[in-house]
Parts: sequence; C-alpha cells; structure tokens
Amino acid sequence: MPEVVEIITPKKILLDGLLFSSKKARRGFVFVHGLSSSVFSKLKLVEELAKNGLVLNFSNRGHDKVTRVQKLDARNKKGYRSVRAGGAHEVFTECKDDLQGAVNFMKRRGVKEIILVGHSTGCQKIVYYLANSKVKIKGAVLLCPMSDYAGAVQEYGVRKLKAVEKQARQLVKSRKRHQLLPLDLWPGYEDAQRFLSLYTPQSKENIFPYDDSTKPVALKKIKYPLLVVLAGKDEYRDRLIKQIAAWFQANSRSPKSKTIIIPQAFHSLEGKARPVASQISKWAGLV
Repeated sequence: MPEVVEIITPKKILLDGLLFSSKKARRGFVFVHGLSSSVFSKLKLVEELAKNGLVLNFSNRGHDKVTRVQKLDARNKKGYRSVRAGGAHEVFTECKDDLQGAVNFMKRRGVKEIILVGHSTGCQKIVYYLANSKVKIKGAVLLCPMSDYAGAVQEYGVRKLKAVEKQARQLVKSRKRHQLLPLDLWPGYEDAQRFLSLYTPQSKENIFPYDDSTKPVALKKIKYPLLVVLAGKDEYRDRLIKQIAAWFQANSRSPKSKTIIIPQAFHSLEGKARPVASQISKWAGLV
C-alpha cells in the first residue's frame, strides 16, 4: 500500500501525495500529472515504476478542473488559508514551486538520484522547472509531450484562437484574469490567463513548438538526459508522430537523451503501463 504524504512547497502550498514503495532506494521518480488530472492518474504506471525505486505521485495545484488548495498562513487562526487552484485557474509558472516542493520531499527521504516523469502538460511543467532552476537531478522522462497550441490550431484554427485571445486579453487588462471564458466562446472551461498560457504561440507554456510557432528556448536550456516517449496514435498530434520524434531528438542537448514511440498507443497510454515502465527503467539504468 502506498503511503499518504503531504508536500509543503517553498511558498507554503500544501499538496497531497502518495509515496509508492516504502523501501529505501537510491533512485526515486517524481510523477507530474497532466492538465486537470490528479494524484490518482496513471496509478498502474506508477505501480510498475515502484518496482525499481521510490515513486512520488502527487496532485499539483493544477489538479482537477476547479478546486482550492491550502497555503500555510501564521496570521490566520486556522494556520492556513484557501487559495484558488485547478486546471481552469492555475498559473503555469507556479509549477516551479510545486516541483521544487516534490524534489525537496524526495531529498528529505534520502533519495540520491531523482528522475522527473511527466505526462502530457506535466512535461511542459518539468521542462519549465528545469530551465528556470539550479536543481540537480538525474534526468527527466517526457510522456506524450504534445503542444497544446499546435493541437488547438489543428482543432479550431488560428482565426478562432485569435478571436478568443482578443477577449481573454481584454479580461486580463480589466483585472479579471481569473474570470472563466464564456462556454459559447471557448468550450475548454479555462479562465482568461489560463487560455493565454495554453493557446498562444509566445506563451511561456508553448515549450514544444514543433510547429515552428516559436523557438524551443526552455528545452534548449536542459542539459539533463531526456527520455521522450511518444504514443504512436496520439490523438492530439497535428503531424506524423515520426516528425515529432525527430524534432525532439534534434532539440535534446544530452547525448544520453532518447526518443521512442510506443506503437498503437493513445495519448493516455492506457494499457501500456508495463512496456512504458520497462522502457523508463531500462533508460534510467543507463544515465
């Protein structure tokens, strides 16, 4: 059974987590879930990874769609206050605080070799964190790192995105950055600042611009080995998966980086936990 744990980030946000495998291990994995998922996502994969070390799976502040998280506050008689969170409202750059909290937790548990494992938008969070911190880790695994912007362009078109962007920017200018966009304007159920972060080309969150919408500045900063795992039938791809694989390989700095494609897999990697975990463990043993 996993151990229920609580992470306190440097900025005093409380995050719930599950720690798999109670044995002391030199190697540990930190799993970073995708948009609006939670600590309960990808449990089969996490359990497979736990056969080769400690695995911390936690709900970052972007968990679920609309929620609240606690922040320690000595001035409050309860000792904490509640702050807005969830995939509809999260501020992307705050992921740095979440991940630092998770890494600090693993270090306190005695883990010497930390490997970050992200799925979907969890991959963007990992790369942003590594590009903007001096943390020392062993490497990172990016599972299905699709571009949200490129996917939205394919589904809705540039004209639609620009129309929504205009209204979102007006809300931000009017100090209503966390106001949800009308569903008849945008079906994604996101607030104004969240839309701008996910679906505009110059956003800090547009980290994997294989559509050439911008330059991969953050990715190019990463010196650590990366294992990029792509789903052969990823439904959010806007081009051939082999083209995306080639782009990642060309933009990875470490000679120990590797890009692989899981045949017949969809974005969720449902039913592929064992082969994916096997690939991760095999690669981790070489870096």
